[in-house]
Amino acid sequence: MANYKSVLIVDDEKNIRDSLIRHIRFKFKKLNYEIHIMEANNGEEAVQVAQKKIPDLILMDIRMPVMDGLQACDILRSNPQLDTTVIIFLTAELTAEVKALSSGADDYIKKPFDIKALLIRVERGLNTKKSAELSLHDPKTGLCSRRYFESVRLDAEICRAKRHNRYLCLMLFQVEKVAMQNSKNESDDVSGWISCLPNRISDIMVTWKENVFAILLPETNASGAVIVAEHFTNNLQENFPFLKLSIGISYLNELSCDALIPFAETSLAVAHDTGFIAINGKAVVK
Repeated sequence: MANYKSVLIVDDEKNIRDSLIRHIRFKFKKLNYEIHIMEANNGEEAVQVAQKKIPDLILMDIRMPVMDGLQACDILRSNPQLDTTVIIFLTAELTAEVKALSSGADDYIKKPFDIKALLIRVERGLNTKKSAELSLHDPKTGLCSRRYFESVRLDAEICRAKRHNRYLCLMLFQVEKVAMQNSKNESDDVSGWISCLPNRISDIMVTWKENVFAILLPETNASGAVIVAEHFTNNLQENFPFLKLSIGISYLNELSCDALIPFAETSLAVAHDTGFIAINGKAVVK
């Protein structure tokens, strides 16, 4: 049976779209792939098409009318359903590399491009999509895996926050079972606590390690993160009173990007020792 893949080609020049469609179909027919190709002639159309039917890979020009490729990529990367979609930019700009990669793209190809090289990048991208799907989620919790989060999502979210001068917080929390007077009546199945997690569509929830989890909070400052943490704590205590929660938070402000995780881990240790929520290594009263 042929491998089914979908590719979205975004370019305001129809002759380029037609050429790419012809070469991609010919290439992948020989590899026993069934390729479904979608088209868009600007970034706004690309967002509409991709959100209606999630593509495995997007080939997208940067310079386009209505909405350029960078803006479209930023919107697409904010949708968790498009986490594993590979985005490759097509560009004639000499300074496009930094812009393309900081917007959340996986790769870029300079125009005029060599079609053989482009097809190799497309094939590699489709294989990357398959691998990413396998490691995207932790099988026990269904949350995002730490490996995928650190290697793919975190850098993209940091670049987006810095490029648009927006807030970004990382919250680590540890869940522990504690003894209670009526412990004999407690259920050993505590998997339902995950339903108490914040459910904002923009938040990225991660299995960090044994009994430790993370939430990346875009568009959220330190005080906003504390509100989320308090709501989570109250919800958990109401539904699972035999669980203890420690929360550590770091935020992207004066911190360097590399310090976001270490400060969150230090904050979690402080929170565990003091019983308070901690931010950037300092305990704060709940």
